[in-house]
Amino acid sequence: MVLRNHRSGANASQVDAGRYPGDDATVDVQIAAVDHLVHAARTRGIDTGLPELLKGLMERAAAAGHGADSFAGVVEVLRAPVEAR
Repeated sequence: MVLRNHRSGANASQVDAGRYPGDDATVDVQIAAVDHLVHAARTRGIDTGLPELLKGLMERAAAAGHGADSFAGVVEVLRAPVEAR
C-alpha cells in the first residue's frame, strides 16, 4: 500500500508540474505490457474491455508525442478538447 500511495503521489506531482519523465517506465513500454494482458485475457476467455480501453488511451497518448513519457503523461490526452482527438 505504501508503494501505491508513493506512486500516486509521484503521478500527481508530475501532472501538477506538466512534466512526465519516463525514467520509471514509458508509455511505449507500458503499451506492450497491456497488450500482453489483452492477449492473455483473450486466450483465457476473460473480458478484455478494460485493458483494451487502457491500451487505446495509451496509444493515443503515444501518437500525440507522449510515448517517452511516464504513464502520468496520458492525462494530456484526457485534457485535450474533444475536437482535437
